[in-house]
Amino acid sequence: MLQSLEESAKNYGVGSQELAAFGKWLLSTVKKRNPSAVGAVCALLDYSGVRFDELNEIILSGSDGDDVGLAVLTMSRKIDSALATATEVLSNIN
Repeated sequence: MLQSLEESAKNYGVGSQELAAFGKWLLSTVKKRNPSAVGAVCALLDYSGVRFDELNEIILSGSDGDDVGLAVLTMSRKIDSALATATEVLSNIN
């Protein structure tokens, strides 16, 4: 599905705003119809580079463990942030 989303965006000239609108619709639909798939949809959108505030909020607040996929995505974001901070600190030391 990730490859489909990325290829469709390229082939049809879909911009970031349109992808964000699609992402909002998809996330809203999944929340209503299959809440257990929210983590998978968040991961798909995040890894595709789709960005919008609600997605970010769900990912950052998803560490309660109810949705394992979402918890892993949240942990991944925290690790990336910690790595960026560590890299910045180390570059200032040298």
